[in-house]
Amino acid sequence: MRRVWVAFFLAPLVASLSFGIFALIAYPLMLVITIAFAVPLFFILKRMQWLNWWHALLAGATCGATYFILDALLRGWFRVDRIATQNNVMYVGLGAGIGILYWWIGIFRNPAFPYISPRFPKAFLLIVPIVAVLFVLHQSLHFQVDQGRAVQILHEPTNELDQDGRLIVRLTSGAEVEADYGTTWPRQMVEGKCVHVTERWSVLRNRRVWEVAVPFGGGVDAC
Repeated sequence: MRRVWVAFFLAPLVASLSFGIFALIAYPLMLVITIAFAVPLFFILKRMQWLNWWHALLAGATCGATYFILDALLRGWFRVDRIATQNNVMYVGLGAGIGILYWWIGIFRNPAFPYISPRFPKAFLLIVPIVAVLFVLHQSLHFQVDQGRAVQILHEPTNELDQDGRLIVRLTSGAEVEADYGTTWPRQMVEGKCVHVTERWSVLRNRRVWEVAVPFGGGVDAC
């Protein structure tokens, strides 16, 4: 079992190196997730003898998703509505990659698991289409950033945590879009003012939406 425990520390370390200097932050965070979620999950899967590479991939992806799902739930619906992001797709992919790396280091050809075939798993080639799907999903969540003038407020925000306000923004292209905004900026800061807006995917509405990122500052009124 020594290889198993070495893999718990080594796989996240190798993955964290892809963050460069930020590995100093990423690696401790990965270790916390590993200890809190991956280790208990390993013992559950071990008991069921579900330790093939695809089990490791799914377990790693689950750990990656658990990180941002728990973060969203703890912050309320405001964050849950925003979990469909490129970063979160990356976390799932990173978790899956760590799971696969863990399997190669700690499980494959380990005498402690005689029920795992020592032959190279041909089905492992399925990782190619899986990576392709994650890449396409990641790219599909790349959204526009634009600017324009808030020409009409449709509904003022009522909840300090949610951006449930609505206004019409005339973009620099001349197109008009409906955008969300919250209580961060009072009505007088956005009504008739120039604002930066961004697109995002709304999970609760299941579509792309615009939201006010920030009003122009410094008295600038040319948009």
